[in-house]
Amino acid sequence: MSSTLAGLSVSYTDTDADGNPIGITTELITSDAGSGVLTVILRHEPNKGASGVSGGDITNAGGETDIEVDFDVNVQ
Repeated sequence: MSSTLAGLSVSYTDTDADGNPIGITTELITSDAGSGVLTVILRHEPNKGASGVSGGDITNAGGETDIEVDFDVNVQ
């Protein structure tokens, strides 16, 4: 999950048996009003141990994207 909205933080609230984030349930916290795009990606068999993946950066995750959806977000 990623966002172009400044002041929006995304945290995974679920983990697998090894403590790796899953991302099915998440927490979104806003600190400022604004608008942007929230991108949700479902990735098939990612490498959860790759650099940055546990923090939400799937650049190095590998695997295949099953679905990628953009949502327009407006925080007031």
